[in-house]
Amino acid sequence: MALGVIVVKTGGLSAAFLPALGPLLFFYTKHLTRPQWRFQRNDWLHFCPLLVGFWMPVWLIFMSVTLYSYAAHRLIQAFYSRLHPVLMDRPRFAFRGLDKALILLGCSCLLTLVSDSFFLAMAFVLMGMAVDVILKSDNPIKLAMPNSDRSDARQKGRKLKEAVAANHLYEDAELTLTTLALKLAMHPHELSRIINVGLDKNFSDFINEFRVREIARKMRDPAYDRLTLLGIAYESGFNSKTTFNRVFKQMTGKTPVDYKNSLKKEVPIDELAPPSPIQPLLLRSGSPPTRATDILNRTIASVHPLMLRNYFKIALRSFWRNKAFSAINMLGLALGLTCSLLIFLWVRDELRVDHNHANGPQLYRILERQFSDGKRSASPGTPWPLTLELPRKFPEVVQAAGFSWPETLTFTVNNHANKETGNWAGANWFDMFSIPLLAGTAQTALTAPNSLAISRKLADTYFGSPRAAIGKAIQIDHQQTYQVTAVFENIPANSSETYDFLLPWSDFDKRNGWARDWSNSGPRAYVQLRPDADVAAFSDKLKNFLWGYNKDIDLKKLASYNVELFLQPFEEIYLHSETSNGDISGGRIEYVRLFSVVAIFLLLIACINFMNLATARSAGRAKEVGIRKVVGAGRSRLIGQFIGEALLLTLLSMLVALLLIALLLPSFNQLTGKHIALPFAELDFGLALVGILLATSLLAGSYPALFLSSLQPVRILKGSLKFGAGATHFRQGLVVVQFVISILLMVGTIVVYRQVHFIQTKNLGFDRDNLIYVPFEGGLASNYAALKQDLLTKPGIQAVSHMDMKPTFIGQNSSDADWRGKDPTVKIRFTHTAVGYDIAQVMKARLLEGREFSKAFSTDSAGYLINEQAARRIGYRHPVGQPLSFWKRPGKIIGVIQDFHYSSLHDPIAPLIIRLDEQVSWGNLLVRVQPGQTKQALASLEMICKQYNPTFPFTYSFADQEYQALYKSEQIIGTLVNYFAVLAMFIACLGLFGLASFTAEQRRKEIGVRKVLGASVGSVVGLLSGDFLKLVVLAIVLALPLSWYLMRQWLQGYAYKTELSWWLFGVAGLVAIGVALLTVSYQSLKAALMNPVKSLQSE
Repeated sequence: MALGVIVVKTGGLSAAFLPALGPLLFFYTKHLTRPQWRFQRNDWLHFCPLLVGFWMPVWLIFMSVTLYSYAAHRLIQAFYSRLHPVLMDRPRFAFRGLDKALILLGCSCLLTLVSDSFFLAMAFVLMGMAVDVILKSDNPIKLAMPNSDRSDARQKGRKLKEAVAANHLYEDAELTLTTLALKLAMHPHELSRIINVGLDKNFSDFINEFRVREIARKMRDPAYDRLTLLGIAYESGFNSKTTFNRVFKQMTGKTPVDYKNSLKKEVPIDELAPPSPIQPLLLRSGSPPTRATDILNRTIASVHPLMLRNYFKIALRSFWRNKAFSAINMLGLALGLTCSLLIFLWVRDELRVDHNHANGPQLYRILERQFSDGKRSASPGTPWPLTLELPRKFPEVVQAAGFSWPETLTFTVNNHANKETGNWAGANWFDMFSIPLLAGTAQTALTAPNSLAISRKLADTYFGSPRAAIGKAIQIDHQQTYQVTAVFENIPANSSETYDFLLPWSDFDKRNGWARDWSNSGPRAYVQLRPDADVAAFSDKLKNFLWGYNKDIDLKKLASYNVELFLQPFEEIYLHSETSNGDISGGRIEYVRLFSVVAIFLLLIACINFMNLATARSAGRAKEVGIRKVVGAGRSRLIGQFIGEALLLTLLSMLVALLLIALLLPSFNQLTGKHIALPFAELDFGLALVGILLATSLLAGSYPALFLSSLQPVRILKGSLKFGAGATHFRQGLVVVQFVISILLMVGTIVVYRQVHFIQTKNLGFDRDNLIYVPFEGGLASNYAALKQDLLTKPGIQAVSHMDMKPTFIGQNSSDADWRGKDPTVKIRFTHTAVGYDIAQVMKARLLEGREFSKAFSTDSAGYLINEQAARRIGYRHPVGQPLSFWKRPGKIIGVIQDFHYSSLHDPIAPLIIRLDEQVSWGNLLVRVQPGQTKQALASLEMICKQYNPTFPFTYSFADQEYQALYKSEQIIGTLVNYFAVLAMFIACLGLFGLASFTAEQRRKEIGVRKVLGASVGSVVGLLSGDFLKLVVLAIVLALPLSWYLMRQWLQGYAYKTELSWWLFGVAGLVAIGVALLTVSYQSLKAALMNPVKSLQSE
């Protein structure tokens, strides 16, 4: 974009070819330094690399840009060498900015050879050059005119010089082309023509010549010895020290000091003539003074660019004069913007998940809401015949598809076996969801019983390409062979449904006959509604749809047990995945909200820094405001100026922030498991950047702008301006807000860390260390007894058993349990699992009553173990030996096992029934290994599993790692909150440091007086530090109750949680005080150690 602007300004050529960058910059510079130069035919040779630009390596292109930048730099130096530093010479530094930009561009091109990060720096340089080109008004084109017109312009030019000199009009510091035209009662266009054609100058040079001559005259006059050089410059019309020095040196070749030292006082005071009275001069007729207001209104549009350039220059000078404060502001804003933009990118990525489907607004998932034992619960599992019935019964439904739970199966191709994870899906899956097919068709992908759809990743892995995979055979679990009928694009990792393959639903039906029963739930059901469907009305009809199908539902006993169906929009599943009391209650959306608030907080802290330092420095800019108001600047214009300065600083900070983000994104992606990039080409990101830029500028600059623009010019210029307590209290309030936010984040960090630590170290009721899972597959299940016997003979292995689920996650439940004395109107859902002998020994679970399953008791095949929660629900006082029937299989309770956590700590432990099943068909082998002998035990385990399962790859997992994976989100959140809390405190301390520095400078004389009167260093440090520490203490008083409430609310999401001990908040408060004290004490100590003579010598 930046290059495009430069090219359009210089020749209107296309910027599509990168090898043209160097020559274009060179010829652009040549056009500026040699206006008489014209493009020749031979110059086209510089663009020959365009013919082979497609094949040129990037490094060669950037070397070319570097060489052309150096050549352009040499053109500028040659231009300077042709000038002579004589009085009233043309500006000798007209291309200083362009020269520096060329040097930076060349260095950036060279550094890109070292790191790709400098591509961004190169882009910033080009954007800066483009902004400079836009801000500079194009040189006026001199049209040929008759000699008579030129002679007339020269004659009027002489009269104009006489009028300006006689009336001392150049002494007006705010003089512009428009205001000068008004004073001379003429049209600005005519005045501009006279200056440009008649005098061959521009307006600035024309006026500055008078000012420099006047300054030179006053330097010779002894009457002005009482004034400093800057005072003479201000009296002569300059309003800026920097502008005065620059213009004087450009026109005389010497600095003001050098020029004055070379002069002798030649004119006595009594020979000086008084200034002439103002004599209005009308250089042409036809422009009566009565039309001056209309002229001014019509020329306002042409003044705006010059005004903006003036504001831009003043802002840059203000930043340069106050380097420390500007650096603090920029660093704080840059860090705040970096964190906020990183969070924005993460939130943006989260909100876009599952929004890539054409039918997305019409897609819904069906969930079951169950009422049992007076409690409500919800589950995405539904009876699989539901998807067959819904399109038949409801005209609102376009189509429906079943979708199974993920399954890891063994794929064998050319005798090479690998584990892959996928699902079974309905035949119309690719019709409902917009999943790009690289090969095959949506209509035939999952229709045949042995069809198989695989991802691009699997197609590339096994067959080399998607096209080559079509029609190829893959054997699954060494049992059945499937034919690849479709290849789909890889599913994004952050989708709500991720898979690498899909099998037909008819195959699921064949493998899982139990799912045909309407009273069983398991697969998920998705429906597509018509675009004009009344979703609310359909939900009402769907609610009790199962009443006519589920045999467990007794219409006369709905109070004790009932099942309802309800809808959830597919696009909300990823962010709203959790349920509570039978309703959708949250999920990742909570993290999205949390970090959105954190981003706002961090940006707010950075903006408060700007407001604090800007209002604190208001005394230094009061005179500027007073002078601007006296010469006619309105309040709205002053507000615009100060907000413009905030906008410029925010823009520079945002550029720094984008560079930091480019450097931090790889680490951020690794931490969060994302694949985020800076999407500059996407419109929503660009609009968001502009929105954040404007919002931050307004937030940071609005109060300083309103405050400074409200100052009274009379009081300012009389020196009687005193700032009231209101401004001071406002700054103090902002500091309190900063530290309240920082302490909130700090307490949040401590509590999240303690909760994660509590989860990681909590006793689950069984020993998860040194416990290994091996999935049953192939011959492992059918040879379980022999496998167990062989394993127990190997060193390092303590005990062996099996479970149809995993101890860290048991998800199946049923209400089909009966016992003596049960209320027939009550339905209680029990979690259940099937295990083998020695399960308590393998898990190291504690038996509270009875015993575990034993081969010594043949009746244990009909026996049950229950947990404490189940014993309470059943109601037996002494449950061991009492009858219990489950799944219509009567038996007895042989033992009560201590409650153990078999699901997330977000949920309370539910009633659990454990039954014996040695006829293993699926599940996991559980192996307890000796501590410290894991490596040896794994080798033995792999060797024996290979004996019974030679064609399957050996796979295993550790119980402790699976448990940690359940809380991966909490660990990531804890890490991120920790980083953001540290940055928030750092940004707040930056502002406190700057404010303390300014306060110490303002009270420098007071400190000097105190030290002369005998005050010690400690008392001075205490005086300066005490004011700020009071603010921090106030922030602690406000933040701790609020943080206690917020953390208590967050912990409500866990059934088992850490305690909110009082010392947590005490630590946060002490850390805040300690950090603030360290921040302030440096400036306080520096001020206290200053020699009082230096601070009082001017008094």
